[in-house]
Amino acid sequence: MSLTGCPPAGEATPSQLAAERVELLALLWQVLDGDSAYCANPRLLMATHLVPELHETRAVARLRELRQAAGRDELIKGLVCATHGEPVPTDVALLATALDALSDGWDGLLEALAPPLAAAHRTMRDRADPLAAGLDPAADLAAITGEPDEMDVVVVPSLFLPPPQNGRHSVLVEPPGKRPVAYLFYGFPLDDDPAQFGINAYWLLGGAWHYAVSRFIRRHWRPIAAELRAMPELEAALTGALAEHRVETAWPQIVAEHLNVALKCVLCAQAGLPEAIHRSFARTQGLALFGWFRDWLLELARDPPSFVAGFAELPRTLDARRDALVAAAKATRSGPAAINFALASRHHRPVIVLPDHWDDALRERIGRRWSLVTGALVREREWRCADQRPGASAIVFGQVGRGGLVDELLTSRDLTLDPSDEGGEVLVSLFPGRTVRKPWQLAIAVHDPEVAGNFAAEQVMGLFHGTARFAGYRFVEGDGLAL
Repeated sequence: MSLTGCPPAGEATPSQLAAERVELLALLWQVLDGDSAYCANPRLLMATHLVPELHETRAVARLRELRQAAGRDELIKGLVCATHGEPVPTDVALLATALDALSDGWDGLLEALAPPLAAAHRTMRDRADPLAAGLDPAADLAAITGEPDEMDVVVVPSLFLPPPQNGRHSVLVEPPGKRPVAYLFYGFPLDDDPAQFGINAYWLLGGAWHYAVSRFIRRHWRPIAAELRAMPELEAALTGALAEHRVETAWPQIVAEHLNVALKCVLCAQAGLPEAIHRSFARTQGLALFGWFRDWLLELARDPPSFVAGFAELPRTLDARRDALVAAAKATRSGPAAINFALASRHHRPVIVLPDHWDDALRERIGRRWSLVTGALVREREWRCADQRPGASAIVFGQVGRGGLVDELLTSRDLTLDPSDEGGEVLVSLFPGRTVRKPWQLAIAVHDPEVAGNFAAEQVMGLFHGTARFAGYRFVEGDGLAL
């Protein structure tokens, strides 16, 4: 009995093997995280505590070594590619072999725990699979562009990946001469309504569309990009009108990013679905020309047989509309005002600021949970005295009502953290600098310091919000992009 019901590696299909390897990887990741483990189903983490033998497996040894230099997303992509016979680094191939060996010995290793975990996985599939029924992103896009394409989609819910926001991973495998396959992995909570985490058919469809859109743009991009690069005056005019944080993005990559998001909005319009997520992304990413691209693509979509020919005219169309585009860009308010873009800042690596009265054990837990963002942690007293404070970005943790730095930040924006029946409340708020390239501060306010030790960077990495409220593992509400 394997964790996902996968047969032995030699008998499994690539999709079966990919699901088993990734689920085992997700579980072992939690094993190595110890008391800072964070997944969609916390109660199932008992397996990581009740089976200490997991720590002695070759798969854990491989993963412990690999994750010092590689993130979870990189390893998932490698494991999936390996199932399709694609070349992968030797250490990833060795991890795949070790995971297969663990799968073969799973029943004997876990003994009485194996059946309930397998049953939980079956229950999860029964609940999750209907959400993914009928996905055909290539056909959806072909209805707009008139250009046929083929692509399979494999949606793989997980017990042990974190829930969205950050427990979402995907990979497109394109073996030569074979049908492309897009894999979508995400943490699926068994004990809560998945809709509370934003998990629904529309959300999955958006993930599937991503690869269909990317494939279309890639097929046509080389001549378009070459023509755009030969238009320096157009480049100077359009890039000069964009938000300041876009200045380091290469031209014509800026154009490709606009196309990618705008095409997804056209797909939404075709399917009668809301465009809010894509519009929010465009605004936060600083895609100031997005509205024009969307309208232009919608017009092309009125006549699918001529779509590709019209698409190829993009450089000349942009040049002809240059003045209108510059005016539209300058009138568009955009910038990285969302929490996730602040955390991904390349210009100012942040420092975590902790209250003086929080103990060292809590400090270590917070450090582990935020290690993907920064390894710098200081006490509030040090922060207030530091010479570099005005020039550095900060993630400020604090206990409301204690008169510390986090209270000062919340008061400055007239924010409060009111307790609810949910318990374990966390309020996260971004305080951007006067310009997007100046340091920012992120306030993370709690009532109970222990709650801060359970709160992870992954919970906010996918949010397009300036202020967000959480109850336990669940995102409760946010203010959108009202900054």
